[in-house]
Amino acid sequence: MSKQVKERSLAIIKSPWFIVFCISIAVLTFNIVFIGKYRPFNSDDVYWQLAVKDWKPFSGQTFYFGAKDIFVILAPFFIVLESIFTYSRKLLILESLLLVLGSFTLFYYSSLYFLKKLKINLTYTVLLPFLWLASFGYPIVSWYLNSNWRSFEMGLSFAAFALVAAVCNKDLVIKSTRSRVGLSVAILLTGAMMYSDPYFTFFTIAPILIALISLQYFKKIDNNTAALLYLAVGLSYVMNKLFSVLGTSAGIFINTNAPSVFVTFESIISNILASFHEIFHIFGADFLGKPVAASTIVPLINAILLVTIFISVFSYKKYLQTAEIKRTSIEALWSVLFVFVLGSVFLTNAFSTLADISNYRFYMLFVYAGIVLLAIAIGRYKNVNLSRILTILLTAATLANLLQTVHSVSADQGSSTVSNRSNALNIDIVAAAQAQGLKKGYANFWQANINTYMSGGQILFLPVACTESGQTLRFKWLTTSSRLEKQSEASFYFIDPSIIGPKTCTQEDITKQFGEPKRTIDVNGKTFMIFDYDISSKFL
Repeated sequence: MSKQVKERSLAIIKSPWFIVFCISIAVLTFNIVFIGKYRPFNSDDVYWQLAVKDWKPFSGQTFYFGAKDIFVILAPFFIVLESIFTYSRKLLILESLLLVLGSFTLFYYSSLYFLKKLKINLTYTVLLPFLWLASFGYPIVSWYLNSNWRSFEMGLSFAAFALVAAVCNKDLVIKSTRSRVGLSVAILLTGAMMYSDPYFTFFTIAPILIALISLQYFKKIDNNTAALLYLAVGLSYVMNKLFSVLGTSAGIFINTNAPSVFVTFESIISNILASFHEIFHIFGADFLGKPVAASTIVPLINAILLVTIFISVFSYKKYLQTAEIKRTSIEALWSVLFVFVLGSVFLTNAFSTLADISNYRFYMLFVYAGIVLLAIAIGRYKNVNLSRILTILLTAATLANLLQTVHSVSADQGSSTVSNRSNALNIDIVAAAQAQGLKKGYANFWQANINTYMSGGQILFLPVACTESGQTLRFKWLTTSSRLEKQSEASFYFIDPSIIGPKTCTQEDITKQFGEPKRTIDVNGKTFMIFDYDISSKFL
């Protein structure tokens, strides 16, 4: 290794941006592993892991999904890991960890590109918001721990932002064979993402198009560059449609295709307030309604930093003046891209039924964009005292978030972990089924996939639902036809009365439809009704 390379490597290792990145990765790893130790996994968390074992595409088998966000792009990842390791909670934590670290890495280095273009010095203070993000506790880490949801996709969104910006800024020129191949791969991947997760179109492609239109309006990109990027977006859309046709041929079936609508006029105010509430919740800043006590200091600090993000959006013009950047420069317009992202996420959630307004996972890209805007805001401040205050607040928030995570989760204060800590209930259910020699049966969706996974795939818990008249029918949701259609000489019906929905039939309903069970077994207030035949023959 030459002396010049050694010096360059040493400079990188000592740089604030590299040190903050390494610490952030360590904090993220701690949070995911520590919370994952206690957080119960559920049937939503394991459907792809089960499917890659028993679903054979293009063979006539069907994979039933509940909505259009199917995350098929993750299938190769699960195929590799699930073929190497056996079913376990540790494997689920590992899968989540790898995807989140990959996402954060793409997000972090893509953000650095924009910060550099805005001539912001990458000091520790400027980069602290990324460490703050890594310290977020249970609400966001619980979402991270579902590897079947959008986690890695967030990083891909920011990689797409950076790639488009690099082309517009002439930092990446599409002329060589290598660059053309790279662009083709990006188009293919973007098309797959649009098919895999429709929200990628609304929260990533839409802001990119708005940014391109703005750049053209202010004549900051030439027509050839604009045409190339519009063509890339158009081809990505075509690839999305081709993937859709391919997916249907492979056997992917989406149960719900209800069109999204705008909310009613009467619901506008409540939806806006609900959206703000979810934003405060995911930032760990939800202090309203909590007691005025020391325990509320953590969400209060996070709330102050969240408000700083909102202020940075509205004081952007002043920043351009102090940074001596023209308001319509290409650098300035690219930074406004993150404001577009905030707007697209907020407006989509508040004014339409496209996303579940009460589910904060739909606000994750808002969080990522907000972190970049906070870093930009800190980098623009010339007031030394203000920078010191923000440094203190970010450091305090980071440490407080970590301490609160350790205290609340290990002390059993998180309601989500208390009810089924470390999947203890599922372990008991599977053990009872194994003791009875059971191989196949039926249960509410929330007791189906997860118990099948916890049994190592040795016992099939297949999802069923109950009609208003008390009749059991198959629940084709995040499962495969190959699993649903397996026959057996005996079966069981597992009843968990604590689950609210989908509706579960009562023992009386089940006995009326299938006859008296051969025997019943009680497990922690839940019941196995065991039959000497496959009761699916009498499903509605």
